[in-house]
Amino acid sequence: MNVKLAPILLELAEAQKSLDEGQKVLDNLNREKDECEAKVAALQADAAETQKKKEDTEFIVEENKKKLVRAKKLLDGLADEKSRWEEEVKMLKFQSGYLTGNCIIAAGMMSYGGPFDSVYRQRLTKIWIKKVRENHIPMTDDVSLIGIAGKKVVIEGWKGLYGLPDDDLSIENAIILENTQRRPLFIDPQGQANMFIKKMGNDMKKPGFFEVLKATDDKISKVLETSIKLGKWVLVEGVSEKLSPELEPVLSPQITKKQKQTLIKFGDKDIE
Repeated sequence: MNVKLAPILLELAEAQKSLDEGQKVLDNLNREKDECEAKVAALQADAAETQKKKEDTEFIVEENKKKLVRAKKLLDGLADEKSRWEEEVKMLKFQSGYLTGNCIIAAGMMSYGGPFDSVYRQRLTKIWIKKVRENHIPMTDDVSLIGIAGKKVVIEGWKGLYGLPDDDLSIENAIILENTQRRPLFIDPQGQANMFIKKMGNDMKKPGFFEVLKATDDKISKVLETSIKLGKWVLVEGVSEKLSPELEPVLSPQITKKQKQTLIKFGDKDIE
């Protein structure tokens, strides 16, 4: 070995040793750094999960607050309903003693009052009330067809959904239409009844449940026959004073029973 290189090689060996030791220190520091970063990442994940739990808890708290508010409103409303129900029970108990007389007046208007205007209906009601009292049949002082046979929710639906005019005559007509087993004839110069029936018929949930015909339609007999079989509503428009012969089986039905079937005479057929 060259004498001149010996010190240099010695310095190189010492430098390499120092480098190796430094590298070990660096590796240890990098390992500690990675461990710290892993711990930081874990802590961040825990913090995010904790934050999410906090937010979820706050959401649940807010939802429960809203539920408590709604529950309070419901309880307050039920308290009011309880009072209303108690008053209604008292009223029903009171009215039950007058049920016979009230039903006589309502049934009379349902059966015989339909063709008349509001003035004549009021005259009829007064006559019937007088007769009921003469026979000592109990009844309330404010008896009326609307009060006995009308339902407020149904009437409001008729007015709001189907355009029923907000007067006693129209409401009474709708109640008669709803409850009668006869085929009502409407004298309707303003078209209000026509509009009401069409809106209500078209609102039926069954498709094709409602048919509209002209009295002069050639197909009227066939449509009536099919509608009777299927239980459809039929509105015949433009009926004159002289009725079409095709309407006779409907207006004056000849009903017979055969075993468990109810049959109606329609022309030369018996249809169910």
